[in-house]
Amino acid sequence: TDTLKTIGNMFSTPPPPEHKFETHKGILRILAQRTQMVQDKVADWSLGEAFAFGSLLKEGILVRLSGQDVERGTFSHRHHVLHHQSEDKVVYNSLDHLYPDQAPYSVSNSSLSECAVLGFEHGYSMASPNALVMWEGQFGDFCNTAQCIIDTFIASGETKWVRQSGVVMLLPHSMEGMGPEHSSGRIERFLQMSDDDPDVYPDTCDADFVARQLMNVNWIVTNLSTPANLFHCLRRQVKMGFRKPLINFSPKSLLRHPLARSPFKDFNECSCFQRIIPDKGPAGKQPDCVQKLVFCSGKVYYDLVKERDDHEQVETVALVRVEQLCPFPYDLISSDANSSWTIPDCALQYRIHKAQTC
Repeated sequence: TDTLKTIGNMFSTPPPPEHKFETHKGILRILAQRTQMVQDKVADWSLGEAFAFGSLLKEGILVRLSGQDVERGTFSHRHHVLHHQSEDKVVYNSLDHLYPDQAPYSVSNSSLSECAVLGFEHGYSMASPNALVMWEGQFGDFCNTAQCIIDTFIASGETKWVRQSGVVMLLPHSMEGMGPEHSSGRIERFLQMSDDDPDVYPDTCDADFVARQLMNVNWIVTNLSTPANLFHCLRRQVKMGFRKPLINFSPKSLLRHPLARSPFKDFNECSCFQRIIPDKGPAGKQPDCVQKLVFCSGKVYYDLVKERDDHEQVETVALVRVEQLCPFPYDLISSDANSSWTIPDCALQYRIHKAQTC
């Protein structure tokens, strides 16, 4: 908790007076909102991400982030680099000033040459396996111009050349963009390139099943719904004893969604990454009353929550979030569907056009 408070306070505080830094008034309002969240001990998407970066920097782990608009964040949620309002080329990054002995944090806006930038970051991740190396697409579809890097190196590089990479691709997703090239991160394409065979049900009784799944798969695909799970997912990338690429999809609307908040307790040492998140409401506490069990992923969960509340079905409809799509959590899905539920209807809900075959 002390670490979270330290990072949260630095991330929500304007540059100190000795820097003589003139901060934009709009940024001051955002920092004030972050300060209130730290006082309330809850985190939104940007704060959860900052907790992941800051905690790794404290441990001496280099964090590197590149992409078209990563300093500010495409949807103005990050603001890691502040710009002086009356002096040119004077900037301030709060995550550079967390601890005197912290690791370097590199956040850099890059050009629209996605193929070149992602290729560089992939190589960087191989040369520096103990660093958290990330590339964020300005919109999810922008990975299309880096397809040769994704297909040839990231998806199949370990199989062909026995070289591991822990590069992270952060792709905005969920049909919330501005036109055909700004709406979808193409989850279906990444799942089609996964070597986690959907036609083979694995032996989930193995005590090392989870670790073996991660070790054998060609990459990890996640579609997260909470800031705390983003925190644990990013930290897991450098805490595993091996390296795998991570493809993470994040919807625009959840960056500021009032329900997409995580309490500080979900970030502590007793918590961990959740491959699925079971229903924690009345339906989860009274499984005998449940008439429908719905598996979903990402942003659509909050749409389903609203629909369920509007129809007063909080006790009869259970919503289970599948946070990790690849490797698929066969063990947890099986146990959750068969353990305590006695239901006439089980469904899968996703937010993808039928023609996209996800």
